[in-house]
Parts: sequence; C-alpha cells; structure tokens
Amino acid sequence: MDETYFESFLKLIDNNLILKKSTAIGVMVDLKYYLTEIKSEVLLELQTKGESKNDYLDYLINEVEKQDYVKEADISYIQKYLDQYNISISEIRDMKFMQNLIVSKIDRHYNDMVPFSHEKDEAFLIQTDFLNYFCKYYADELITFLKLKKTNNTTHKVPHPQITKPFKGDFLNAFIKEISNEREIYQSTFIQCYDFGIKAYTDYLKSEIKENLLILPAEKINPYLDFIEDKISSTPYFTTNPNIIDKWITKYNATTLEFPFLENKEINFFITKSINFHLWNDEDRSLMEDIQIDFYCYAAMVEAKKITDFLNSKKINQATMVNKVEISNNTENTNQLTVNQAVILLDKLGLFNSPKIENMPNTKKAILVSQLIGKNEKNIKTAIEKLELKQSELGAGYQRDLDKVQQLLNNLE
Repeated sequence: MDETYFESFLKLIDNNLILKKSTAIGVMVDLKYYLTEIKSEVLLELQTKGESKNDYLDYLINEVEKQDYVKEADISYIQKYLDQYNISISEIRDMKFMQNLIVSKIDRHYNDMVPFSHEKDEAFLIQTDFLNYFCKYYADELITFLKLKKTNNTTHKVPHPQITKPFKGDFLNAFIKEISNEREIYQSTFIQCYDFGIKAYTDYLKSEIKENLLILPAEKINPYLDFIEDKISSTPYFTTNPNIIDKWITKYNATTLEFPFLENKEINFFITKSINFHLWNDEDRSLMEDIQIDFYCYAAMVEAKKITDFLNSKKINQATMVNKVEISNNTENTNQLTVNQAVILLDKLGLFNSPKIENMPNTKKAILVSQLIGKNEKNIKTAIEKLELKQSELGAGYQRDLDKVQQLLNNLE
C-alpha cells in the first residue's frame, strides 16, 4: 500500500538521522511539499467524516505531537546564525538565500566537506539547529491547520479570537543554553559563541523581559524577576572567578584593552580559530583550548551578571513606583541607600576586610549584611560580588552609586 503524504511527513520529522543523507534545506523543501499535499488529503477526507470529523482531526493532531522532534526548537535556536549572516528566516523559507554566504552551510551536505575540518563541524552544527527549527515550524503549521478545521459543537459561527499578548520565555531558555555549554567552542570558536550567542542573547533577553513586564500586574513583577534571577544564578559559570583570564591578559600584555581583546594579535589568534583544525600541533591546540574555555567561562559569568543587575534595576524601579503612590500618606526617607550603595559604604568602612569576615563566602557575608540593613540576601550577594569586578565591567549606574557614597563620606568630614 502506498504511503500517504501525512505518513511521509511524520516519518521525516521523526527521523533524527536524516542529515546523513540530506541537508536541512532538503528537509525543509520536502516538509513544505508534504504539507501542501496533506491539506488537500485532509480536506477531501473531511467530506466523508460527518459528525466524527473532530475525532479524526484530533487523531491527526495526536499523531503529529507524539513524533520525536524537538518541540522547543523555536526561532531562538537559529537566531544567532540569522544575525551572523544578516538574513531573515522568511528569506530562507522562501528560498531567497542563494546569494548569501549561509548557502554553503545549510544547503551543502557536510559529508562533502574535508573530514575533521572546522567547516564540516560548523556546517553540521548549523544544519542540526535548522533541521530542528524546520521540523517544529512545519509541525506547528500543520497542527494549527488541523485545529482550525475542527467544528465548534455549540455554534457554527466563527468565534472572534481573543486578543492577548503571549507571555514570552524563548530567549530566557536560549540565553541559559548559550551561557551553560562551554563544549560549543569545539563546534565553532569562542568568538562565534560570544558574538552570536552569549552577547547577542543578552540583548534579546533584556527586550523579552521588558515586554513581559508590560503585561504583568504589579504584584507579579518581582516574583517574575526573582524567577529569572534564580534560573540564571543556577547556571554553571555564574560563580566563575572574575580573575580567571588575568593570566592571559598579563601574558599577552593586553591590560590596556577591553574584553575580548581582539586588538591583541596573539589573543585574537587563539580565540578566533577552531580548536579542531587539523593543522595545529598538540601544544598550540592545548593552549588554544585553555584560553577559549577560560574566555567562555568569563564571558558567561559577565553576561549573566549583566542580566541579574538588569533584573535588580527593574525591582528598584518597581519599589520606587510603589513609594510614589504611598508618599501622600507616609513620610519617606529620601536619603535611604540602595543595596549597592549600602554594600559600597560598608566596604569603604572596612567591614569586608575584617579578619572575622574577609574569608567568609559571599553567601554568609550577604546573610550578615541582610540582618544589618534588612534587604534581600540575593541582591546583597550580587552587590558584594560587584566589588570584585573591574570598573570596565560595571555600568554608569554603579559609578553613580560610588559617587553618592563618596559624597556621603565627604559630608561627614
């Protein structure tokens, strides 16, 4: 018996080994073709189903959903490649990418490339991500089509769709993925992981958070921000020592440059080349691996801290807004220090250099300071960790906190 287009579609999205004989674009073309034919098959079949049409459509939906494709593979899976090659996903789906350099990565079989080469490793990684995206995208399109064909038992009128803003979390998951997997440097290079992954998704996540804050009620904002902070602070490199790359900065005399020190010829060489390139000798490969891993851990830590600082700034803004509402009935102390300012002041007063405290872990220091100033321990721990960062790693807001504390001390003289 001949296989239906629906069965062919299911086999394709369920085939994790398809890239051994096809390309990501080849799969996309087949899925688009099958989808068009499936719609005709379903419409023809529905004419014979009568009252059982909904049961038939539910069966088809269930068959799609139970296939083994990556159901989380949304646009965030491939966004860094779209940015890297300056192309939109609609151009790729419409086959308008032939003049773009990405064509050599997604529409050429990786087995035709030089074995163990960086080109082959990179093509396999990119095609895998695009394959996962295409399978989810066209599976979702089919499921949406099937759901729209279901009959509402209570009315034959088409209901007006509810206008709602979806709560987003795609870029949170993508950001956590980018800052949690140092093994990715073996599939590309550190600088690609940094520019098109870690650093890029910092900005994407900030935008996503801002959009979510606009649709959240006031009482849900801080719990939402705490949830994100907990997720990010649980990533493997969040507590990386800020001094992890100091040895490389000193060795290659890059103290006057800013991370990632691309202006430095030696560092540039080690962080922009593939560790797996077959021409490296063992010594160069080992050194390159050490540097790229350290740079990855450092970058993951810095960008994660940027997000937690961003989250804390939103909590502060929310508290300020509430205070403005209450100020008509309550006299507020406008000189109250923020958590950052309080920690900076305690540091300048020598608290953290005290013999009884200086060797404590930051978590215990935070507990002690929390009892002193009555603020959240997590925010205090983050503020203490900032004391160890370089000025170039801190924003303008932190400098304002430093200036305020210094002015406070000057006024006491």
